Amino acid sequence: MAETRGLSPVFITKPRLRGGTISLLFLGVFLVGGAPLELQGQQATATADPAIQELRQIGAVSRAAILHRDANPLRPFLLNDNFREVIDSLLADKKGDFNCYLFDSSCLSPRGTIRRSVFEILSTMRTPAMLVILFPPEAPLYGTLYFYDRSRISENALRRGLQSRRFRCEQAPNQIAVWEFEAGISGWRTRTIFNYAVDTTCSPLN
Repeated sequence: MAETRGLSPVFITKPRLRGGTISLLFLGVFLVGGAPLELQGQQATATADPAIQELRQIGAVSRAAILHRDANPLRPFLLNDNFREVIDSLLADKKGDFNCYLFDSSCLSPRGTIRRSVFEILSTMRTPAMLVILFPPEAPLYGTLYFYDRSRISENALRRGLQSRRFRCEQAPNQIAVWEFEAGISGWRTRTIFNYAVDTTCSPLN
């Protein structure tokens, strides 16, 4: 495993609205030798692993909610009421950037590399699959769900691809859906939905 001392995901404690758009600065990805830090973790193969089980259950609920075009079942996974308030305000605008990001590719902003909504990505998969990555693997503090189409890319190819910045920034946003979580007393929680407004190494200013 690559040396990772002194590096850990950092989260801004409060979301901020900027021009009607949430700015969470969810810094969930650090680079270690060019690879995302969370990929230094691993997916547990034992189905009895409670962390894997819970994240897979969240993934199943999340997929069903998106395919039903209903974000309400995803609200309980948010960290607290402050984040739920922000998400609710964004969801209220049916043609706003957040709703477009989740459900409607036709109204997505032309800026950036994202051209397909989460709904379009999930609904067009022929063989839906999910990769769960934990970090650190021994005592997970962070977990990431990768929703992908096994008919287009294998798990091994996905793992290799995620170590490439070009794949993560240019191809992955329109092929896979990603959602990052952090472990807490009440289970896995998140500060946004499907990594909306996440500030990563692929952000324009980075």
